[in-house]
Amino acid sequence: MKNIMSKYFPSTLLGFVALIWLVFIVNFVIPFFDFNNLGIRPRSITGLIGVFTSVFLHGGLGHILANTFGLLICGGILRLSYSKSQLLTIIVLGTLVSGLLTWVISSSGVVIGASGLVFCFITMLLANAFFKPNILSWAQALICLFFYSGALLSLLTVQQGISWAGHFSGAVAGVFLSLVFNKYPKLFY
Repeated sequence: MKNIMSKYFPSTLLGFVALIWLVFIVNFVIPFFDFNNLGIRPRSITGLIGVFTSVFLHGGLGHILANTFGLLICGGILRLSYSKSQLLTIIVLGTLVSGLLTWVISSSGVVIGASGLVFCFITMLLANAFFKPNILSWAQALICLFFYSGALLSLLTVQQGISWAGHFSGAVAGVFLSLVFNKYPKLFY
């Protein structure tokens, strides 16, 4: 059982999700400071800090649960094709690319949450089926579509309180990372 857990849910992914939950709990417990103010503030120099912090910040229990499941399911599927260190690179680059693009294209307000990274994972799995077509990549894409086709449809609408820019930026980051990882595999051991 331990080998299965560490293979599909490596410590990098589980540690990342645990850190998200730790920040959420601390933010809930500390009454005098709202960490969510450290999210992405579009096109504001002070809002650039959110590129690094927003992925750890969530607006409520439903928000963090949705992102937790997305990170674990899609991250576990990604782990079938990438090493632990590559998965860590995908997490870091996915966070940075989607965060920077969100900072550029989002409208006003503060953007928080790991949804951009979840969308990065989803579209990376789908793009892998295109850039590196084989049975595994197609199976991963189909599983991802089964679980997250509804989430992908959210890219076609704008909903109050949900960052379309964050989701879109994550989707772009996933396609970009799939292209780079498949075109230059020796860069990412």
